[in-house]
Amino acid sequence: MPRKPKGVGPSAPRTGFTAISRLVGREPLLGDAAGVEAEVGALCMRLAERSGGPDAQAWRQAARLSARLAEGLAELAAAVADPPHHPRPTRVRVSTLQRADLDAAAAALAAARTALEAPDSALPAPDALAALWALERRAVAAPLARLFALCPVPPVLALWRTLAARRRLLEAPQAEGPSGSAWPEPPPPPERPVAWGARSNGNGAAAAGPEWTAAGCVERLDPARRCGTARTDDGRAVFFAGRTVSGGFGALHAGDPVTLRLRRGPLGVAAVRVTPGAPQTPPPPA
Repeated sequence: MPRKPKGVGPSAPRTGFTAISRLVGREPLLGDAAGVEAEVGALCMRLAERSGGPDAQAWRQAARLSARLAEGLAELAAAVADPPHHPRPTRVRVSTLQRADLDAAAAALAAARTALEAPDSALPAPDALAALWALERRAVAAPLARLFALCPVPPVLALWRTLAARRRLLEAPQAEGPSGSAWPEPPPPPERPVAWGARSNGNGAAAAGPEWTAAGCVERLDPARRCGTARTDDGRAVFFAGRTVSGGFGALHAGDPVTLRLRRGPLGVAAVRVTPGAPQTPPPPA
């Protein structure tokens, strides 16, 4: 009987939100949290329409972040709604989010948004808005941050960072209380790795190495791959691509003298410019 190929069946690894820890997937109220975040986005958009100047721009940014968060939570809830079968199911259940808190937050946000529908209505006072954001934080943001801290995989980290960015827009820094008790901050995104042998330009990206000119001759050509190698006068073999040849790759033949513009990269020395003909040496001074 043929064996089943790897990566097939219920136990196969799955990508995206479906690959997260089942601990997050056991939270049954993720969809309700997405509804609360959608209400936050709708309220912020209404505040942006009624405000002006830089306040309107901040409200629109908060509305965009809230909509992104609601969409991500809904996608997460749909992805973990039917987790793969496990031969040893655990008895642990997650109840980070509370139904009563979610219902209260959704009702308060919807009431504030409805009150702004009247054209002659005044904008909510700062204290009233602060109470709304505190209610949302207690019902959704803080429980989700604690839950996400248990499973910091890339899809969850993206939601966590969106949640943190929206919180910084809506709340004052002193609104939380004791640092670290109710709101764990997401870890910073990792820096881009720099290839071995490459220098860094200070922002995590590989910087181009120094270039120099050398004389040599064409050693071998590969017309099918449009590349070749050249041998410098000091005996070093260097690779070059067809796009680096001045005048076109078809102008070269094995044994032709060339002038090479060289650069050291992560895979060794390579030619970044190939010019047919030997370099011209200046005449000696008279």
